Amino acid sequence: MKFILGSLTILFLFMFPDCIEKGWKGISVLRTTRDEVEKVLGQPIDDDGLDVSYRTEDALIHVTYSNLPCSNAKSFKGNFKVQQNTVLSYRVVVKKELKLSEFEWQSDLYQRGEDTHVQNWVEYFNAKNGIGLRTEKLQGGDERVFIIRFDPTVEQNAQFRCENK
Repeated sequence: MKFILGSLTILFLFMFPDCIEKGWKGISVLRTTRDEVEKVLGQPIDDDGLDVSYRTEDALIHVTYSNLPCSNAKSFKGNFKVQQNTVLSYRVVVKKELKLSEFEWQSDLYQRGEDTHVQNWVEYFNAKNGIGLRTEKLQGGDERVFIIRFDPTVEQNAQFRCENK
């Protein structure tokens, strides 16, 4: 039993070595470039130009990259003052069981809301940090994390968003 618990702890620390507020595997919104992402995650499994998907042993990762800076202020992809192919947002779809009670996060920073359309789904969102979690309620009161979403922070939106013309 101790071996299993130790193995699960090591797996969890490998998947999420720091608290999630620092990003996933070092990927930072509006900072990390596509080249840097691909050094960490490898080649994409699906590439639609600026919407790209990657697969690792523990997750599927969907990344949205920027277009040319301020090239289209009405479009999310062209509405930031960052170089082309910079991460604008990304979603991590967790493939392995990850209980919320074992998750490294600052839970007091998040608003909790139950999904009104899908029974047993819960959404946590931190507007200041641009991070959202989607979980599923489990028997016994715990929840399973299955999607982690990273979007620009409030501060990043103020600093990097293009002025609408």
